[in-house]
Amino acid sequence: MFFLTAGGYIVMPIQVVWLAINVGKGYKRTVAFGMVIAVGNCGAFISSNVFLTSEAPKYHLGFSVGMGMFMLATVTSTLMYVGLRLENSKQTRRAGNDTLGDEELTGEKHPDFRYYF
Repeated sequence: MFFLTAGGYIVMPIQVVWLAINVGKGYKRTVAFGMVIAVGNCGAFISSNVFLTSEAPKYHLGFSVGMGMFMLATVTSTLMYVGLRLENSKQTRRAGNDTLGDEELTGEKHPDFRYYF
């Protein structure tokens, strides 16, 4: 039970750092941080409705929903990793073909930009 609880608290800092290094500056980053915090706070609403006192002490529904959300996070994180790798390989192929000067390209449009995992 200790590792389940400890693992839950490390997810938010990892997501914030992942966003900070992969999302462009300005409004994109602001909206992305706001969405991560908003979705993260929705866990309180979900948990208060799935951990029913009538199911105590085993809470089958609550832990089943928790396991389902864990699996969803695992799948989406894996898809994000694969997507970022594919985008990096596309960016590498495109790097030599850009005709605009470096001063005109910023953020993820710059030829040297790469996503980090």
